[in-house]
Amino acid sequence: MVKFIVIFAALISMNSMACRILPYEDMKELAEEELKLEAAFVKKVATNADLIFIATVKGIKEKIDNDVSYYHVKVSVDDVLKGMYYKDLFWVEESEETITISCNVPFLNTRISVLESYKYLFYVQNGKILRASPFGQPIPHLSEEDEIKLINENMYNN
Repeated sequence: MVKFIVIFAALISMNSMACRILPYEDMKELAEEELKLEAAFVKKVATNADLIFIATVKGIKEKIDNDVSYYHVKVSVDDVLKGMYYKDLFWVEESEETITISCNVPFLNTRISVLESYKYLFYVQNGKILRASPFGQPIPHLSEEDEIKLINENMYNN
């Protein structure tokens, strides 16, 4: 019984250390790592996308096919940065069976989620939305200007 209590106490203390508040320098380093991860992801998605544009979401319609949720998106386009705009845009809802919870490690959320009446920078391949980066919202680490700069650098360096 004592052995169980000692192991249990050790696990609790290790877990509490994993989610402790980091010193400023460590938090700054973590934020820089997250920026690097996001920048690398943006470059990859920009390369794969056949269409990149800025638009405001006007409507979202869910369609379920064989237990898979597809979301068709209607938008009002402000600017096309790459490719020719086409109307049939969708994203597929990813399975939520796996949940990752971690503390104080770089994290990049690649899930697609858009809200009606918000503006986004969309990356699309064959109609499928690969990324929807919100404009004027505190969610992304990269600013709109930084992300567009990465897209331009990527298009002219390939």
